[in-house]
Amino acid sequence: MVRFLSVVLSPSIVIAAGCRLESLACTTHIQPGIIVTIMDSITAEPRAAQAQGVAQEGSFTDSLRPYGYDGQPLVMVSRHAADERPGTYTVTLRTPGYRDWQASGLRVSSGECHVQTSSTVARLQPAP
Repeated sequence: MVRFLSVVLSPSIVIAAGCRLESLACTTHIQPGIIVTIMDSITAEPRAAQAQGVAQEGSFTDSLRPYGYDGQPLVMVSRHAADERPGTYTVTLRTPGYRDWQASGLRVSSGECHVQTSSTVARLQPAP
């Protein structure tokens, strides 16, 4: 006698021979590895629009790109890099009128579907 195993798939559940197994439904969304909120250390005014920077891990370098916006009218408040790439990063920023800013040891971990984002705040010091 030949028996067949029937399998029915749905986005979140797999049913096989009467057993119910939860499956993972991952999205196609691209998760940033690093998000940096960039502000003036004295006034807390956003400075992301003027900032340029990179995230580095070993020989890998990624430019920080526009990310978050807030207010009315909208003002850029953050930048991101290292999309879907786990690792331990150093982020460096240059912003006109401010001292260079750097943070190291920013860890981006792997998740089940996407990376676990590492967020930090760059409080820029005015240049002398």
